[in-house]
Amino acid sequence: MNLSQLLAEARKRRGLTQEDLADAAGVTVRTIQRIESGDTVPRAFTVKALAEALGVPFESLQPVPERATPEPPAGVPVLPVEAPPAPDPVDARHFLQLHTLSCFSYLVLPLVHFLLPHFLLRRRTGLPLPFLRFARSTVRGQVIWIVLLNLLLLGLLGWNILRTARFGGGGIVGYGWPVGLLYAANAVLIAWRLVLARRLPAV
Repeated sequence: MNLSQLLAEARKRRGLTQEDLADAAGVTVRTIQRIESGDTVPRAFTVKALAEALGVPFESLQPVPERATPEPPAGVPVLPVEAPPAPDPVDARHFLQLHTLSCFSYLVLPLVHFLLPHFLLRRRTGLPLPFLRFARSTVRGQVIWIVLLNLLLLGLLGWNILRTARFGGGGIVGYGWPVGLLYAANAVLIAWRLVLARRLPAV
């Protein structure tokens, strides 16, 4: 079987559409269509991303040269080829909760803490598609929080410089309570996403 057949078979076995697979692997739908139709040969890192999204080994998407298969002797039963085991939803849910909890690292590393959940997600393979989407949205939420934190700090800095230049320092706003509010809001957000992670259906 060639790569296009292997990919289409693995995708259908998981019950995914081309759009679902493209979203999970971080590629375009057009790329999936071109690979499955045999119009293009993807690079190794693209095949690896597809394998991770499908929860199958990288080697299972490698084309195997066709060879003549001898017929089994008469009377010898032919065992069916078993499909790879489905991801364990309990283990996947445990990972999702751990992944969400890792976002609390913002209390120690507020500007780069999103790298920890991102690293955990990159190392994890075979997650059900709803769990994968949830984990990615969690990372995106932390990136947005970092952007808001930096905008807040820059805004306060600009305001205080302006007040100092024009009014000699009157009306300066301290950094403590605005940053504290943003920290508290992120803690509530992470706690809420942890609750959602425990309720998220695997399918």
